Formats: sequence, structure tokens, C-alpha cells
Amino acid sequence: MAIFHLLRHGQHDLLKHTLTGRTPGVTMNETGRAETARAAAWLATRALVALVASPLDRTREAARIVAAATNLQPTHDERLLEIDYGTFAGQRFDVLHQDPAWLNWTQNRAITRTPTGETMLEVQARYVSCLIDLRDLYGADEEIAVIGHGDPIGATLAYFLGAPIDVRRRIEIDNGSISTLRLALDSVTVQRVNFMP
Repeated sequence: MAIFHLLRHGQHDLLKHTLTGRTPGVTMNETGRAETARAAAWLATRALVALVASPLDRTREAARIVAAATNLQPTHDERLLEIDYGTFAGQRFDVLHQDPAWLNWTQNRAITRTPTGETMLEVQARYVSCLIDLRDLYGADEEIAVIGHGDPIGATLAYFLGAPIDVRRRIEIDNGSISTLRLALDSVTVQRVNFMP
């Protein structure tokens, strides 16, 4: 059984007004770095054996902060990337909220693909496969920090809770929060959700 601590990176300046998606060059702001530092201090109290992060700039930055606190060398896995929002990426939310395609996607994520992007089920599948591979690599009772993004973390928790993908919209995953699950070969337990150290 492996224990995963899923950390969402801290805030950045585009948060809440622009859908950043996989836009390069987006780094955390001062508030986001402080959120990540608090999470890193809590993670440093755990017996972590690995630190794995999404390869985007803001998650690489978060990984460096956690690495400094835990003395772990971060690795990066593309399966932990943010959703591929396709043509939605980089648009302001006030514009997106006028787009019927955006409204359809937000209401029907289980069956809708972002334009030229991916479905939430594809996002969920790659995150879950990453965690299963890490469990198999590191073995029983090891603790692993995984740094990723809000929607994918929520989709991953929905999967392990046995809930439909659209339940993700009911799971709050704040910037700088940690959600923890224990993943065995034959069982899973979600231990905490949206914990703010």
C-alpha cells in the first residue's frame, strides 16, 4: 500500500481571470509560494520516499520548494500535466462564460472534449495510471508527494471514491492544498481532501 499526498501548486497571477491550462511561463506569485512553503513544511514531517510533479513551470517551481524542505530530488511525469484545454487555453473567463462550447464542457465533462484538447476521462486515466505505476515502483507503505493541478486531482479523487467524473465539480481542491489517499493492490482509502496545512 502506498500513501499519496496530492499537492496542488500555489496561486499565480492569472488565477480566476484567465484559463492558463498548459500555457508556458506561468509561475506562482508570492501568495502561491507561501502556500506551497506551508505545504512543504507539513510534507517534511512525513516519511516521503519520492517527489513527482507535473512538468509545467508552476509545478516545477512548487517541486523545488518541496524538495528544499524534504531533501528529495523531484522527478517529472507528463501524465501529471494540467488538462489540455485546447483552444480554451489562454482565454479570459469572462469571454469563456459567453461561449456555448465552454458552458457545455463545464456542465458535461464526462462526455465532452475540449476543442482540440482532451476529455476529463482521459485526464483521470493518465493521473490514475501514474499513481498505480508509482505504487508498483515504490512498494508497500511508502509515502509519495505528487504535485499537480486542481481539476486532475479532483478527477483522481472521484475515481478512487468510485464516483462519476462529474462529481469532481463538487470536490474543492484549493491552491496549496493536500489530498491524501492510501492505494493498495486491492483497496483504496481517501484519507483527507483539500487539507490546508
